[in-house]
Amino acid sequence: MHWWEIEIEKLKKDNINGATYLTNRSINIIKNMLIKKSPKDEVKKALLLLIDAKPEMASIYNFAKEIKNLDSYQKSIEFCIEFEKGLKFANRKVVLNAVKIIKNYKTILTHSFSSLVFDAILEAKEFGFKGEIICTESNPKKEGIELAKKLCKNGIKTTLIIDAAAAFFIKDAELFLVGADGVGSFGLIHKVGTYPIAIAAKEHRVKVVSLAPTQKFWPKEFKDIKIKLNNPDEIAKGCFNIKNIYFDITPLSYINMFVTQNGINQTYQ
Repeated sequence: MHWWEIEIEKLKKDNINGATYLTNRSINIIKNMLIKKSPKDEVKKALLLLIDAKPEMASIYNFAKEIKNLDSYQKSIEFCIEFEKGLKFANRKVVLNAVKIIKNYKTILTHSFSSLVFDAILEAKEFGFKGEIICTESNPKKEGIELAKKLCKNGIKTTLIIDAAAAFFIKDAELFLVGADGVGSFGLIHKVGTYPIAIAAKEHRVKVVSLAPTQKFWPKEFKDIKIKLNNPDEIAKGCFNIKNIYFDITPLSYINMFVTQNGINQTYQ
């Protein structure tokens, strides 16, 4: 097994970190292959493996799609650098745009661990945000607990709840704030559980906002995304069928706003 196949396998098994972190890891794998002048057929294979490793993450797909047709190592390396810079710049703009929303609310519920949500909350604190963040534990990997710990350590009033209680506690929030793994005409791909929380939010007239740079937008021709089934042993063992998914798809009708690097949009564009 090649070194890059080992790295892609590690990335595939990483079910804690979000799309931004994993996209940057994907870029670095390909960039290092190009620097080492790996055969082009190996680079193309690596790109396909990366898409297959995280099929729900639009930014990895968009990176792989855009780089695969470049005809030289140098151009491809430059593209890797520019894509990484562009994503970093876009994320920073998303955070700054999100502050304009966050600072107006006293209680916000979030689900999973989005680095953009975390950064935006800390940035909002610098602009006077003194509200409370309600975090779900975010099963099966429980990354929401890690988010709660980090927010608390940074002086943010934080409450942790179990996932099953989110629909109950959403009435105590004024905003449901999430990141994004992918956005398309079919909906928002995010941590499993986002869809039912969004339904509950709409019932209680709580706004639903997703932080999503345009690098996380699927091409217009994409009409649906297949959600991958994961290791059933993470849930239970038995003679019954187990379906373990990490992501779900929330229809766009439940999303009030998308915050991108270009501003605050009422609809997916």
